Amino acid sequence: MSKFKSSWIVAVVVLFMFGRFLEIRAFNCSNLEVEGIRFDFTELNRTFNITNTEESPPTMKYTTYLINPCSPLTYNNSVETHNENMCEDGAFICEIITHKSENVTLVTSVKTVAGNFTERPLDPQTVLGPSSKAEDLHGPLTVSLHGGIFVGQKQEANITFFCDEKEENITVKAYKDNILFIEWKTLHACGTKIPEESKGLGAFTKFLIFIFIIVALYLMIGAGYKYHVYRSRGWDLLPNRDFWRDVPYIASDLTKNLFNTIRGGRHPGYSRV
Repeated sequence: MSKFKSSWIVAVVVLFMFGRFLEIRAFNCSNLEVEGIRFDFTELNRTFNITNTEESPPTMKYTTYLINPCSPLTYNNSVETHNENMCEDGAFICEIITHKSENVTLVTSVKTVAGNFTERPLDPQTVLGPSSKAEDLHGPLTVSLHGGIFVGQKQEANITFFCDEKEENITVKAYKDNILFIEWKTLHACGTKIPEESKGLGAFTKFLIFIFIIVALYLMIGAGYKYHVYRSRGWDLLPNRDFWRDVPYIASDLTKNLFNTIRGGRHPGYSRV
């Protein structure tokens, strides 16, 4: 493999890792900010087990939902002990359907509802609903988690968090059109208003940071390429060195032309000779 190809492979890896970093940072349970409201779901970063029972003669049908809204699931020594009864690694929400009779226990379905995978990102989306009472700071928070798949069809979870200081309760409302609907009452869904000075970075600041990162990657990749291919040293490592050397002169010419244009525009009509 040539040194040129090696440099570009390194560049692709760097860009991929940067993209994964942004993706992971996009959903932070310990500091989730939505429309000026901050939520802390740290206490919910664990596996919750919700089981619904239904008669299905001659067996009983048990539908178990393993849920962690913050990170991939961890398993205990219950129905999901065997590997074939587990969702794939990286699943945040898993549905396991089991049929039981007197002497037989049969797992009939294992479905990844939501998770974070290379080809199927979690892609969390949040919506803050309107408050139902004037004294409420905010309404329910809806979080949509993606990345699930079952027999070739994409799955997702729609979790609506309700602020409730007295009750902790998770209810599976429905599973239709490949979307699992969950209502979650919890104290941790009671957000706090973010002070103006503490709000996150603005769009312009994020844009500047993005430009800075792109320029830094451009310089590092270009310098690495020139070092490995041409064995350059010092200022010769700078990509497109001739262009950067002329930048001060180009900026000076543009400034002068702009100044002359503005000054000339202030004196319309004929000039004295």
